[in-house]
Amino acid sequence: MPKLSVPAPTPPRPAQAPSHPLQRAPALAPAPPTSGWRPVGPPLDADNLSPLGLCEFRCGNGQCNRRLRWIHRLAHPAWPEQLHVGCCCARRLCDDYDAAGAERDAMKLAQRRATFMNPARWQRNAKGNLVRELYHGKKVTVFRSKYQQGYCYSIAAKKTEPVFSRGLPYSTEDEARAGALEFMERKRG
Repeated sequence: MPKLSVPAPTPPRPAQAPSHPLQRAPALAPAPPTSGWRPVGPPLDADNLSPLGLCEFRCGNGQCNRRLRWIHRLAHPAWPEQLHVGCCCARRLCDDYDAAGAERDAMKLAQRRATFMNPARWQRNAKGNLVRELYHGKKVTVFRSKYQQGYCYSIAAKKTEPVFSRGLPYSTEDEARAGALEFMERKRG
């Protein structure tokens, strides 16, 4: 009688590594807390920042996975990682957080930045520096640094001393313009 060969039993397969940092094996890791989260900074534009553009909140029913326009970064003392979620999940997870209002503020800031950085609003003066006239007699000038390689900015208003950029000069004129806007936003806020 011929001998029958019985295949050896296959060993159990090891769990595969998650393809996304917040994706966990369902039975091994607990779900994130459903309350007590707090926002970390203003919402971010999902079109420019998120490789996935999807909500990362994972509740008992699975992951939200909605496409996002604005990313709200949330932190929780009992959870090791930040969550990147949309407006509805941020409002649900945070106590007393106006997610829609934060999105409106972020949109206004993005519009102000786009208007400020618009090249058509900047002109070259006789020295070749970029100059932008602002409201209330303010003038922003971007110029090449005399002492180091790069660009600096100055912000001057009528009857006041100008404010100059501090620290190392910026590599490009655009970076110096963005630095001037950032300085004015800090003073405003």
